[in-house]
Amino acid sequence: MFASEDHGEHDLGSADGLGSGIVIPRRLPLSIGCNNMHILSDSVLAHFIRELHEKAKSDEVSEDIFQVMEHIGEWSPYRGGRKLLQLLADAIETARINNDKFLVEALTDALNYANGKALEYDLEIKYDLNPYRDKGNFDIARIIEHIAMYPGVLLKEELYEFLNENTHASPEDTRRFISERTAKNLNFVRARRAGYYGAFRMRTHDFAWVQDVLADRIELVESNDSEIESMADAILQLPDRDLILQAIEVRKRLDQITELEHIVSNPNTKEESLQRKIQGMPWIFGGRYARIATRRLLWQGTQVDLPLVRADGVLHVVELKVANTQIVKKYRSGIVPNSNVNDAISQVENYLRTLDEERSYIVDTYGIDPRRARGTVMIGHPDYQEDFDEAAINEALRNRTYIGRVDVMTYKELIDSARRSLALDSN
Repeated sequence: MFASEDHGEHDLGSADGLGSGIVIPRRLPLSIGCNNMHILSDSVLAHFIRELHEKAKSDEVSEDIFQVMEHIGEWSPYRGGRKLLQLLADAIETARINNDKFLVEALTDALNYANGKALEYDLEIKYDLNPYRDKGNFDIARIIEHIAMYPGVLLKEELYEFLNENTHASPEDTRRFISERTAKNLNFVRARRAGYYGAFRMRTHDFAWVQDVLADRIELVESNDSEIESMADAILQLPDRDLILQAIEVRKRLDQITELEHIVSNPNTKEESLQRKIQGMPWIFGGRYARIATRRLLWQGTQVDLPLVRADGVLHVVELKVANTQIVKKYRSGIVPNSNVNDAISQVENYLRTLDEERSYIVDTYGIDPRRARGTVMIGHPDYQEDFDEAAINEALRNRTYIGRVDVMTYKELIDSARRSLALDSN
């Protein structure tokens, strides 16, 4: 927490991680120094600040964030220091004056990150800064697996040494030794959370994040492969096994819908994250679609977000846009789709026109028939445009597309339709 002297403070919450905050002074006191404080300035912070600059709604906030960008720089080594904290505090205050709650919170998270109070991975997850992290060379899940296994390897070696030195040890002595060693390992993980980490060759942020996951976020459950196999065999022998398997599939799909709802409810979610989630659940668009085409680029300039293929080989183009966007506007006595929707429809119509013209090549090359292809634009959510009634929004979208080959749906309409379909399947 910064000392505020007589500069005034704004309490944005506790200083415990992301989405919380710290006490932000109107102006950092000139007496504050950074000799004993490490200020972090790296590519993650630079990228985050650039994204926030694009979201600024007022010229004043935009200018303050631009000053932060200018100070950090575009290339390594990135500049930090006391001036970075001052510029961030100024931007937060300007965002507060302009009543921009999102940027107040986001810039506070940036300040917490620079101070080492927020971790890189939590920042990336909350603001969807790196939707392709799981496709990179850094496999955090595999690292967690190795770290989780490592105490067991050490315990085995120590147990061998214990038994060699205590050849007459009883089973109770052995159990006590194991209990003491495992308790020590757990204390080691929790004791180091706020300090320095030297046990593994890994960046401090990587290690701190992994320790946080291991200490607080992972639930350990017992599993027995033989028991699971026996249970599966028993289910297959039941006379109503088909009903049970169908119920399992319905449960799985309901979980997928819940996960999609969570992604859509995050106002920072980008198109890439929506695409990665929805491409694993093509059933949500209806049972008539047999599969997703393995190739998204069917012709130059027509890279489709989600190319669904019906059982008869006919293509259906799905274009995914963000949920957090405006999709309708007032027009005379009613409402009509705005330019965000019209531009997306035109994009899909251009795709369909190109696919029609290159039908012979696409059929011969990929076995997909685009001649009778239709399209769907997924865009918006009523929660992000509360000034308009949900039913009125849906009606305006339907009126725009009823005579064309392209439909428009909000993510809420898609999710609600999927839930109704699964309810019928369950019954």
